[in-house]
Amino acid sequence: MWKYRHYLRRLAERGVFGAARSRTLGLIPVERYEYADVAPLREVRALLGRVLRGHEPDARTVTLLTLAHRSGVLGHLFDLDGGKRVEELVRDDWAGQAVKTYVDKTTKKPGDLADGMTLLSSGGS
Repeated sequence: MWKYRHYLRRLAERGVFGAARSRTLGLIPVERYEYADVAPLREVRALLGRVLRGHEPDARTVTLLTLAHRSGVLGHLFDLDGGKRVEELVRDDWAGQAVKTYVDKTTKKPGDLADGMTLLSSGGS
């Protein structure tokens, strides 16, 4: 989280988040960020929910749906029940394909050579 602090502060300056600073145990400084207005979040979630239930989306909504799906966020927001509808909608979206490619290239999978190399270089067996 610390590497994103700069972005959170900038968003707080723009009014997206409210920033609260306090101290834990009276010693450790803590910054907490909460959405200043959750209405836009509710609107987006409702929009995606309507699309998942069968409403026809526009191109912008398909891109948003694809980004949420390919990044793994959509599964945390909705019960997808196999995700057939999602796969039909996102199949040809360019943004989602780019995100999927990036996630596939940057996410280690069990059995990757890099995992073995890390284990060997750390002296493990």
